Amino acid sequence: MKRIVALTMVLSLVATLFITVPASAASTAPEDVELYRNRLSAMGVLSGDLDMDAEVSRGLMAAVVSEMFYVDNAVVDMGQIFSDVPPEHQYYIGINQAYLSGAINGNEDGTYLPDNPVTYAELAKTFVCLIGYETVANERGGYPLGYWTVASQKGLLPTGAQIGDNVAMTDFIYSVYQTMTASVMERTYSSSGSTYYVNDNHTLANDLMARKGITYGYGVLTSDGVTYIDGTGTKEDDIVIVDGTKYSCTEFDASPYLGHS
Repeated sequence: MKRIVALTMVLSLVATLFITVPASAASTAPEDVELYRNRLSAMGVLSGDLDMDAEVSRGLMAAVVSEMFYVDNAVVDMGQIFSDVPPEHQYYIGINQAYLSGAINGNEDGTYLPDNPVTYAELAKTFVCLIGYETVANERGGYPLGYWTVASQKGLLPTGAQIGDNVAMTDFIYSVYQTMTASVMERTYSSSGSTYYVNDNHTLANDLMARKGITYGYGVLTSDGVTYIDGTGTKEDDIVIVDGTKYSCTEFDASPYLGHS
């Protein structure tokens, strides 16, 4: 039996720098953000209890980044890294794992400021680095404008985002999804030096799904394991049926998508 958790596929730093993302960015309409949220939740990147009216904290961003890489939280705890992120902090594990993987940095004084809000400039730098465009961003001026330029060109930022503002939760979900599905820049080495190139077949989402054993299911969702749209079948926990193919499905409520294709 194949394992599928991405079931929603069946539905288809200076505050005075008022630099915005061009209107060509992808949709942040509520229904699209909800779709992104469901897909990311199905992949285990986002939790289901996010406050959609809140601003995003540095701690939450780090925790999500660790899930984007699927950092195994069962690894040996290296101990407290930042003076203001004790073991009892909500995002202790995620912050430490994101730091150890090289995805985030702390401050020179040994703090991380996990409860401070994330600005769009900080988000842009973090996500640009995640998909390998750090060298390009530095060539274009570095932080913040070089990273902002690359993030905008790659469609990682929502329409109207301003570089010095704090990140809204809906915009965060949008940016996480766009980063997960963006083509990764890779580096190759030879006797004459190194070369960067964009691998259109390589995304963080593909990496994550491969490591977790997740697959896409295309077609009509005919059963969520409890209800069968044709009225037949018996109850089976943690399964769904898409066009006659049975998939394992855990920690996801597929019932709203019955009958959709």
